[in-house]
Amino acid sequence: YTMLDEKVHVNADITEKLRKKAQELIFLINVDESDKLIHLLNFISDGVQLSDFIANYFILDYNERVALLNTTDVTSRINTILQLLTMLIDNIQHKRRSEG
Repeated sequence: YTMLDEKVHVNADITEKLRKKAQELIFLINVDESDKLIHLLNFISDGVQLSDFIANYFILDYNERVALLNTTDVTSRINTILQLLTMLIDNIQHKRRSEG
């Protein structure tokens, strides 16, 4: 993890947007641990910690994950994670429509 020089206050709106997007993905993939993941997401109130958790859990590409975790601009990190989660959700939904 990248050490931030100062305590970063991340906008509550973007933190909540990230939480909702991760919940959307969790509901979509519906894994055995879904309830536990939702509980954890709701427990983490800090945007920095939330972005770290989501990057670690949902960003499967190692290099992409490391790059995200090394991004010290937390708002930029969250926006990138939001984009990646949106792409994952779109891909899963498209795949399900194609198979259905």
